[in-house]
Amino acid sequence: MNLSQYLTSLNISNNRNSNELSIIVSNFVFSIGYIYIVPIICILNFILSCLNLKIFLSRELKFTIYKYLVSKTISEMVVSFVGAMFIFTFCTNCSLYQTYIQVFFKNYSQFILSVAYIFSGLSETLLIYDRYIQFNVNSKFKMDYKLVISIAILISAGPLVPVLFGTTVELAENNTNKFRLVFTNFGQTEFFIIYVGLIQVVYNFFIFILLIILNWMLIKKFRQYLSNKNQLMQKTTKKIYLINQN
Repeated sequence: MNLSQYLTSLNISNNRNSNELSIIVSNFVFSIGYIYIVPIICILNFILSCLNLKIFLSRELKFTIYKYLVSKTISEMVVSFVGAMFIFTFCTNCSLYQTYIQVFFKNYSQFILSVAYIFSGLSETLLIYDRYIQFNVNSKFKMDYKLVISIAILISAGPLVPVLFGTTVELAENNTNKFRLVFTNFGQTEFFIIYVGLIQVVYNFFIFILLIILNWMLIKKFRQYLSNKNQLMQKTTKKIYLINQN
């Protein structure tokens, strides 16, 4: 074996060892992070969200903005609860699950998380728009909280309902104790794949662009509010000065 062949074999061996090490490290991080760290963080966040919810529901906080904060807090509690339950969906062979509840939760938790994320984003847009209305003194438009929240729930969950029919739970072959997720006939169609992709793109861009527009409107209105307030202060100060001079 010449020197070049020896170096090549040594490089291949090092790459193989490096790949094996990276797999071991990634598996270790996955098992530690997702099984222990993520649930603990989610549990703490759930407890803190419960405390926030108790504060926002107090009788002293009756403004509309706190109602939207309640909606956003509830969506975050749902996300935290699902994240805390992730430990029960862990499996050594993720093509097979030990119990029906395990695979059922794995299947529908993604739907619940998606709805909660979208609803949280819409609640954030409603918060910003409510602030915009508060600065717009001349505006006579008022949002009906119950109607707006109902529409937000429909927008968050409605278009995602067809995704539920893309997968189903079935018994593993030759095994009566393990289950697995499989695509339905609808889930194997090109329409389903395109639909899921469009839903993700539309929702992400819609909420992102909506947040940018509303924040820009709010900043513009806030600057206008400060400008009007300064002008009023200057006029008032000038009148007081003239009165004192006379």
